[in-house]
Order: sequence, then structure tokens, then C-alpha cells
Amino acid sequence: MSRRPYTTAKRLAVLRQELNERQHRILDDVARLGVVSGQQLRALHFEGDQAARRLARLDLAELVEGEVLERLGRRVGGQHSGSDGYCYCLGIAGQRLIDPGRRRSRRAWTPGAAFLTHALSVAQLYVDLRCAERPGSFRLVRFDAEPACWRRYFGPGGSRCWLKPDAYLIIETDDYEDRFFIESDCATEAPVRIEAK
Repeated sequence: MSRRPYTTAKRLAVLRQELNERQHRILDDVARLGVVSGQQLRALHFEGDQAARRLARLDLAELVEGEVLERLGRRVGGQHSGSDGYCYCLGIAGQRLIDPGRRRSRRAWTPGAAFLTHALSVAQLYVDLRCAERPGSFRLVRFDAEPACWRRYFGPGGSRCWLKPDAYLIIETDDYEDRFFIESDCATEAPVRIEAK
């Protein structure tokens, strides 16, 4: 078994230069969402034909090889779904590229099925909004997933409380800017918890 190279500052500088514009956008989207499926990344960054499918497979494999992204152990869609069935999160190098001052980077762990389903549903909302953007229609100005979307506020008696939605987004049209807190319900939470939230 070969040892993985250390993610040194020099290696990061080389990686930053070697990544093409599309790979940088993929890195930004994975950092924004936390967990993204190969199918979702393909919908966001590649056209729908067979050549684009091959290019997506090559780009994602290259990002995994360079430890910019990491594949999670669980596949979505079964054995025959190919690279679309993998889920991706930031790898060691990706974490350091996004946050150069980061002191510690961690290897990914594969979450449980309920968590993964929920995270992918939030990522799908982002994909759907990005794919629906058109000039003259609306523009997605901002999309924050957990924990970047969490907000602190003062509750009764001045107590510090947290609002913990699944996402926060800003949509802009010609006349308005709308802001939303999103809660994605995959029918996995107890009704009591949903009511409390």
C-alpha cells in the first residue's frame, strides 16, 4: 500500500495552479454544501451528453487522487450507478485550499443513511435552484448550508439561542430580493422535534 503524500504548502500551491476553473467551482460547491453526489456535481458543472459524462468522471477522479475531494464509502443508486453514485466531500487538500489558515484537517467519515439522505436533499435544492436560474427570471445570490446558515439570536429574558435551519438563501429578481430559511424534511424526524423547531 503506497503512502499518501503530505499536504504541504508547496503541494497546495501547485494544486491551486493545476486545478482548472471548473474544478475550482466544484471545490467551492462541495465546500458550500458539505456532501454532494456525483450526479448533482454533473448536473451543476457538466453538459448532459456522453462526452460530458466521461469528462465528469475524469475530473472527479483527478480531484479525489489529489485529495481535493474524498469519496464517501456509501454509494447512492446501487452498484451500477458509476461515479454518479458516489458522494463527495472535501479531502485534506481541499480543506486546506478553502481555508489556508486551517490548523487541522480531518479525513472524511461516512455518515449514516438518514444523515446522508438529508444532506443530499439540501444539496439537491441548491442544484435545482442553480439549474433554474435564467436571465430575466431570478438569480441565486447566496446559498449557505449547515452550519454556515445557523443564526444566533436573543430569546426570552435575553438568553442566547440558536436558529438552526438546513439552509439560508437569497434570491434576487429585477424588483426584489427574497431571503429564506429552509428546513428540509425527509420524514425521518419525530413530529415533536419538527414542532419544536
